[in-house]
Amino acid sequence: MTSDPTRRATFVLSEAEKKLLIHIADRLPRWVLPDHLTLIGMFGSAVVTAAYLLSNQAVWWLWIANLGFAINWFGDSLDGTTARVRRIQRPRYGFYLDHLTDAFSTIAIGLGLGLSPYMLLSVGLAIVAGYLVLSINVYLES
Repeated sequence: MTSDPTRRATFVLSEAEKKLLIHIADRLPRWVLPDHLTLIGMFGSAVVTAAYLLSNQAVWWLWIANLGFAINWFGDSLDGTTARVRRIQRPRYGFYLDHLTDAFSTIAIGLGLGLSPYMLLSVGLAIVAGYLVLSINVYLES
């Protein structure tokens, strides 16, 4: 692993998202640290998981799952951006923590979806396993 790996997002909205994230990171209160944002992202994943489980009781919980995804995006996308904007990166720690929390979120959301009435648990777990295998491959290559 090099000391300054090149990050390159190539999806359609990547440039707009990058500008938005930098704009938000510049305006966050100084007391909000990247680790706080990581916790917010994890909270979003927990909301998604709980909402999928609760969708067994009522379909409107799916709206809460969408809110959880937005919370997860906010925290997960801004933690690294905020560290880079403020020049307080911890590359090894950040790399490890980001991938660990992404794996946890993937497992939690996959389980929640698999335990909802909208997907078989076996399908949800197969998707999680496939995603994690591909993730491991990408991590090893980087």
